[in-house]
Amino acid sequence: MDESKIFELRYVGGRYNGGRLPVDMLSDLSAFRDLLVAFAKEDWKSRNQGRERVPKGFDKSLTFSLTSIAEGSAIPTLQWDRDAAQSSLPGFSDELDDVLDTAYSSILRLVDGASQASNEISLSSSHVRALNKFGAKLRPGERIEFLHTPTSNVIYLDTVKRRTLITRVRETYQLRYESVGTFIGLNIHESHIVVKTTEHGNIKFFIDSDRLIEEFDGNILADVQFDLNLELDHNDNIINILDVYSAELVEPVAGYGHDLLAELTDLAQLKAGWLD
Repeated sequence: MDESKIFELRYVGGRYNGGRLPVDMLSDLSAFRDLLVAFAKEDWKSRNQGRERVPKGFDKSLTFSLTSIAEGSAIPTLQWDRDAAQSSLPGFSDELDDVLDTAYSSILRLVDGASQASNEISLSSSHVRALNKFGAKLRPGERIEFLHTPTSNVIYLDTVKRRTLITRVRETYQLRYESVGTFIGLNIHESHIVVKTTEHGNIKFFIDSDRLIEEFDGNILADVQFDLNLELDHNDNIINILDVYSAELVEPVAGYGHDLLAELTDLAQLKAGWLD
């Protein structure tokens, strides 16, 4: 068996040129591992029909290390720790090797068939939780390619495919949303502000009451830079705001002001391939 089983993902997009992987994308790798483990558990149970649960130490045996980020966009390499597996589940490492191969093949089939309406998709809650995190911070035009596939076809996940996949197994999906909007209102008693956005209209989200009064009160029509975790339906309508990572008033740039921010927002909406 392979003593150093590896999994490689290629992140494609301008942010990843030169082998650069933004720090906030590292949570993707943990989510990929969780998705792999969810399928591994499913496969192990199918191989051991008499067992309702995986053996103690199963999760710990599937430990991975980020060993490198190669160029060619950015290609993070995750290596399975066979020694940790042998320590957690003595004598099971060879079986786990096969289980991981099958789990990775299951991920490839899932992603590759995401847009095929004829494919029936039935996933457990652990699969869905991992999917909701994996690729959540991709931007339009970016994608994650899966390397070492059995076919010559490029199997990839982008924002459109991810939304299609998740909303086929449940009615909503999660998305990290970072942008700049216009502060148009607040409610001091309920501790929330209302921000007008280009993509999702008016969004209401909660702010600490002290910050609300000290920073936002009296600054109507100011620009707000925000970072949110949204729950959306299949039509991209906001169902819920799950997390508010940041919300800051933006100081006008001397000599440019709002026009410059508006231009940056417009540029952010351009689709991949707009220039030829």
